[in-house]
Formats: sequence, C-alpha cells, structure tokens
Amino acid sequence: MLDMSIPLKWIWHFFVDLGAYVLALSGTMYGMSILEQSIIGFSPLEAALTHMIPVMIPMMILSPLVPKIAARFSSRWVISAGPVIARSRFLAN
Repeated sequence: MLDMSIPLKWIWHFFVDLGAYVLALSGTMYGMSILEQSIIGFSPLEAALTHMIPVMIPMMILSPLVPKIAARFSSRWVISAGPVIARSRFLAN
C-alpha cells in the first residue's frame, strides 16, 4: 500500500507557509496604512496611493515573469530576492 502521509505532509507545510506569508504581508500593509493615517496624518486615499498602490503594481507586473526568471536562474535566488526587494520598498518609506 502506498504511504500517503509524506505527500500530505508536504502539502500541509506548503499551505501553512503560504498562509503565514499572506498573513505577514497583509499585516505589514495594514500596519503601514494605520501608521500613515494615525501618526503621519494621511487620509485613507493618501495612504493607499503612497503605500498600497506602489507595492501592488510591481507585484502584478512581475508575477507572470517570475516562472521565466526562475527557469533561467535558480529558484532559490528568485525566492530569496523577493523579500529583499519588498523590504527595500518598506525601508524607503
């Protein structure tokens, strides 16, 4: 009989990691918008235009290109470059 515990474990870890990433990104964006509105004094529209839109547009443009880049270079480098680029955007604010 085929042991299905290993593939199910891999699937479970994939979705847990994906969920943690989504929660971290959502929490960061939510925290930055609250910071910009309450401390800096931006309106909700200004907070979205200065923070949310500049983060989302590169994500939408680069998402279709990532598989091609990962095929050319190692996927390890592509996965490592994503958080570095995202972090540099947050440090620019």
